[in-house]
Amino acid sequence: MHGPRVARVIVGVVLTSFAGVYLLAAPSRTDGGVAQVGTAAVLVALVLALHLVWVVPRFERWRGAPVVLGQALAAYTAVIAFGTSVGLLGFVAGALLSAGAWPVAAGVVGSAALIDVLRDRGGAASVADVTITCLLLGLLVYGLVRLAARADDTVAARLPLTMAAVERERLRIAAELNKGLGDGLATISEGARQAVDRPDAIGDVLAVARRSLNDARAAAADFRSMSLAPEAAAARALLEGHLGVLAWGGLLAAIATVLPARLAMAARPADTINTRE
Repeated sequence: MHGPRVARVIVGVVLTSFAGVYLLAAPSRTDGGVAQVGTAAVLVALVLALHLVWVVPRFERWRGAPVVLGQALAAYTAVIAFGTSVGLLGFVAGALLSAGAWPVAAGVVGSAALIDVLRDRGGAASVADVTITCLLLGLLVYGLVRLAARADDTVAARLPLTMAAVERERLRIAAELNKGLGDGLATISEGARQAVDRPDAIGDVLAVARRSLNDARAAAADFRSMSLAPEAAAARALLEGHLGVLAWGGLLAAIATVLPARLAMAARPADTINTRE
């Protein structure tokens, strides 16, 4: 199980635990029979379910005003009509913070204090406790959702970074090959022209050829030692986390295994230079 998925599971468990507190408290706070208690429990579960839209990536297209309005309607109905704790409004405040509606979130916290004042159950201390609880729950819920989003962003950023690192390494090896083999081939070409008139100069040409051959073999060894397994793992995590495409895993693993060998074969000289004089 990859990092972003673990983060989302943890966030979901924590949110479910918070909602469970209000769910378990519903029978003691709701005035009425089993039907009213059951309705309050359903509304609390609905508030939680609508908030999970901000956690699960596949529901991203549903994030927006309609979901927030539906969550607010369920939460205020549970609080006002069925006597559920006004701390439940912290979920609504957190959803508004995730949507960027900070002023409206502050209004929700203020409404929680107003509802507790109208209930007149514990005086100023109760109002302060409820307000702080609603505020802290909203901030905590918002922070957990952002944490899960940052985990996704981190995984998404790994692939471009690793590909950039591979590109830099490719350019470095290409520059070494260009400098070493280019200079060697130029020297061999010039020495070959001189050897037409001076046969004894062929020894220098062969020495340069051996050196160029060693440079090519060293570059091939660098290619052979390179592994794309980390990049393949990062790409697979990205695909599984965002697209759910598991079949790409085998393809990426094959690329990580075959590509370095193919690069080494491409850089290897076709023949061995005979060094007879």
